[in-house]
Amino acid sequence: MRTTWRERLARRGWEIEYTVVGGSLPDDPLLALDDGARSLAARARSQVMVAASPAKRAPSADVSYWAAVCRKILQRGSNPTNHHAAMAQLSGWAPSEELLKRAVVGRVCDGPLDPSIELHPTHEVPFWERVTEGNPWLRRFLYPQASLAALTGEDSAEKGSWVDFLFYVPWHPKAVVLEIDGAGHESSAALDGERDQLLRRRGMLVERVRGAEVHDPVSAVLGRLERSAPLWLSEAPREALRAVHGPAACARLTFALVECVERGFVEAGGPWAVELADADGLTDGLEPAALDLLALVDDLWETGVVPDLVVLNRRVWKRGPDGRFHRDASEVRVESTAEIRLETFVSPHAELTDRGKPSVVMRSALLPVDLSWGRQASLERRAVAISERGRQALHGLLGDLFGHTAFRAGQLRAIERTLLGRDSCVLLATGAGKSLIFQVAGLVRPGVTLIVAPLQSLIDDQARRLEEMGVERVVALHSGRASSAEDRRSLEEAIARGEALFVLVSPERLQSKSFRAHLVAAAARQAVNLAVVDEAHCVSEWGHDFRPSYLKLGRNLRRLCADRAGEPPPVLALTATASPRVLDEVLEGLELDRSDREVVLKSDSFDRPNLHYRVVRGRPVERRGKFTECLKEIAGKLGVEVHALAEVAGAETLGGVVFVPHANSGLELGLSTYRSAAARALGIEEAQVAVYSGKRPKDLGSPDWNREKVEQVTAFRRNEKALMVSTNAFGMGIDKPNVRYTIHVTQPGSIESFAQECGRAGRDGKPSFCYLISATDQNVDETWIDRRRSIETQFARCDIRINIGRLNDKQPPPKAQLAVATAVLDELLGEEASAVRIPRSQPSKEASRSGYGDREAADRERALYRLMMLDFVDDYTVEWGSGGYFEVQKASLDPARLRARAMEVVRRLSGGNRKHLKRVEDLGLDLLPKDLIVAALEVLIDVLSETLEPGRANALREMYLLTKIDDGETIRRKINAYLGDGPVSLILDKVVRSEATFADARRQLSETLPSSEEEWSGSAGRFLEAYAGHPFLLTVRALGETWLQAGSREEFARWLGNLVASMATFGLDEVDQTTLLQWAHQHLREMVGGTRRAWTGEIWSLLENSPSLSRLAESLEGTVLDLLAGGDCDEEEVAVVLSRRLGRAQRAAFLLVDRLTLMEEPV
Repeated sequence: MRTTWRERLARRGWEIEYTVVGGSLPDDPLLALDDGARSLAARARSQVMVAASPAKRAPSADVSYWAAVCRKILQRGSNPTNHHAAMAQLSGWAPSEELLKRAVVGRVCDGPLDPSIELHPTHEVPFWERVTEGNPWLRRFLYPQASLAALTGEDSAEKGSWVDFLFYVPWHPKAVVLEIDGAGHESSAALDGERDQLLRRRGMLVERVRGAEVHDPVSAVLGRLERSAPLWLSEAPREALRAVHGPAACARLTFALVECVERGFVEAGGPWAVELADADGLTDGLEPAALDLLALVDDLWETGVVPDLVVLNRRVWKRGPDGRFHRDASEVRVESTAEIRLETFVSPHAELTDRGKPSVVMRSALLPVDLSWGRQASLERRAVAISERGRQALHGLLGDLFGHTAFRAGQLRAIERTLLGRDSCVLLATGAGKSLIFQVAGLVRPGVTLIVAPLQSLIDDQARRLEEMGVERVVALHSGRASSAEDRRSLEEAIARGEALFVLVSPERLQSKSFRAHLVAAAARQAVNLAVVDEAHCVSEWGHDFRPSYLKLGRNLRRLCADRAGEPPPVLALTATASPRVLDEVLEGLELDRSDREVVLKSDSFDRPNLHYRVVRGRPVERRGKFTECLKEIAGKLGVEVHALAEVAGAETLGGVVFVPHANSGLELGLSTYRSAAARALGIEEAQVAVYSGKRPKDLGSPDWNREKVEQVTAFRRNEKALMVSTNAFGMGIDKPNVRYTIHVTQPGSIESFAQECGRAGRDGKPSFCYLISATDQNVDETWIDRRRSIETQFARCDIRINIGRLNDKQPPPKAQLAVATAVLDELLGEEASAVRIPRSQPSKEASRSGYGDREAADRERALYRLMMLDFVDDYTVEWGSGGYFEVQKASLDPARLRARAMEVVRRLSGGNRKHLKRVEDLGLDLLPKDLIVAALEVLIDVLSETLEPGRANALREMYLLTKIDDGETIRRKINAYLGDGPVSLILDKVVRSEATFADARRQLSETLPSSEEEWSGSAGRFLEAYAGHPFLLTVRALGETWLQAGSREEFARWLGNLVASMATFGLDEVDQTTLLQWAHQHLREMVGGTRRAWTGEIWSLLENSPSLSRLAESLEGTVLDLLAGGDCDEEEVAVVLSRRLGRAQRAAFLLVDRLTLMEEPV
């Protein structure tokens, strides 16, 4: 917890603030210290007392906004790097630990005690005089009249608010509080004892000195103080002082200039003329760095605050065309209007002198507490259309603050939209730098940035990256970081107090009533400038299953993050890839404006040409042997021996990630199994292999798994361990540039998952290798995927079995879901009030009868999710733990609105399934409220059941087909086609949105040549993940086989069979049925070279076994005969048609004979 430090009495003519303004080099010399010493040193060089003359006038709105942005950047952390290029001139110094500690303390440079500090004349004055006369260096570390409340963090008014003296030396184990007891001490001994205990609980020593001892020539207390001075208090050389304190001094100069402008000491728009007193020369040559930040912020926000000419100590600095300041040799005689004093090594309690000009004085404050960040940022949330000058400023800030030379594709446009106040959904390939968008956009606006992420590992990774860039004011809130209620409350209060600039949470946290209250308080204190949804595809992919908090995420973000005027922040959704269906649900769930043509920003390509794919096939019993072979083969491709994959060599480490399907080692596919296998293959101890999973493995790890897994990840990222064995919980949470390879020991559930997880490799652009071990049993093939049936025990280790198990475990059956939803509905309808509290879990007879068992919290929350989809439930919060409950806010019940909402949801989720739409149309508005809602729920649950699990089965099948490809380049093309967004994908998107008829879409596709042979199968395959059973998509997927050089007639027949089966379940009329099958037939006959003509036999075979399609078959027969009449003769097909017609004629003849026979028989 940070402390607000106050002085006991005001200083006449000065306004005092204790805060944090520091800085560091990119290669900070403090990194040579151990963690404890580094933390003390960082605090010593960052904490500062700011003393300023009273303001001459109130600042304008532009000045206040500009100042808020500048302060936010300067105070994003204790010691950030604010100008990478300028700070490089101070780099290269390699000190010893002793010299480094001497440099941190600095030098003795103090003056007399400020007159505002009134010491007691009997004992305190003599004590101070003895210290200052005999041991002048002690004055730097001795603070008179320190605040007891600031030292303890507790309200201590009843115990006396001030201690006599605080003695604190960096590197000393503990701060010492010195209390001089006069004659009245005995009467207050009990109260003094309480004070002392309070201080000791905070880790401080308390020395009580009898008043008489102060006058003793041989004072034991003074002797102990003197002995606390080690050798490193001797003065450090100037280069050491500049390397340690120069960046902080530069930041303080910038901060002081902001104070001068805001207080009216210099005119906004200038020119500025300021006297700079820096006796230690710490800012020599760094003036441009101090001025550039102010100018870049000014150019970005077009505030007109920073002039083109600034005079510092008669040195003239002018802004060039690049927006930066450069030294000008000309002399400009301008009378200075303000003074800045950088008194880095002067104690805060030294006298402040008035030199006749408005002044800002900056002094280091060596205190044993963490100081607060000072006043809050502007509550104004501005938007700006970025000009060319503003774009130049963004590039400048990117280099100065983040150390990057240029934006990557897509980043700048997304940042510009965010600063304009527009919502965006940004799709960039893995490793393309999505996070930088919100890091830059969030930092250059006042206020707090809220980031919602799905996984603890991702939250931790984002927090780590921000901290590595000098942004310390980050709160990452999840159970691993805040396992107790007290920890969570502490972090939430830090958010409410405005200490955090970036807040990272899971979507479930927004369902917490406590967190909501603290977030609203934060939004009232400092505006929420941006709401970010990282890995936004989870809004769709996980929302329907086990993360219902994603459903109303967009609305919750807008409500909870609104400013005082009720205006929400822009919402920025980020993902590496999203299918059109997923993208549609992201836009819907986050309430992004579809009418804005630029709301979706996409990468031109998701290709990662530096990744090289390889599938290694074998039987399940061979899997571990194949794993060892993979490691050896990868080592060979990297040009090293296999043991080199375990060597740690800093940035040159050959990092690897092995993905396993389970945390536990059931079926010998867990973390422990492959950690052991990797260690044996590389010839190292198992402890040298990092492991990670979301939940603690039963056979691995300490009881405190949350702590251990963070340590494991940290060791891997710091290249202390070269190899990580992980579940996919680590997939979205890694940003490590030198991962040279990935190995999947089983097939992932989809091509998209595979591409995402492979995308963790090669982020530095260097060649990297992505291996997949495919192990299936010869008695199990892909047809098991279609049936999604249980596979016998002997096939348990088969990849298909493993993934089918995952499919079957996803959701309870539809009847069970409806039973739970009906029970929850009864509880909600049983209360007349709009706000209803219901338990998170309780036994359910209805669910038991339907074969699913007791109702649990997840099932009940899923039921609330379904009711929210129908707009019967408006919102809900969750209270976790024993006796937990949902607090549900019902919406007003309007039957017509509910049916319209059901129609909209069913159309979107089903891709326009006509059978289900007809069921919704038939819902009677005269039904009782419960009956209407239950009927709508039944349709909704059926739609989800018919699309989600079959869609996952389709995804699994596409993944299985990929494992049959031998060539790595073909695998790459299949992945790119699957993830791509080409013309075929756009046409299919219109179909599932019901924006194009089947006939129109057929015509457009017939006129569109595929960009690659995989485009049809890839695009349709991906759509079928979301719209399983859609007849048009099934047709395109079947025809996609015809474009493939290695296309499979059997695979074509399988998809065609699915098409015929779907016609009835989708409610197709005869016209559309004819359109699809005639198209398939025509396509096969017209393929160049006639290479697929023979496949028409699969169409006739299906029709032969589908009596319901007899009329369609007859129509197709007519088409074949018309073609024959026109000279297009396919002898085999003509024979089929004639045989069919002859068969019908024979049957008709037999029927006629039977009838005639009956007529001739006597009555």
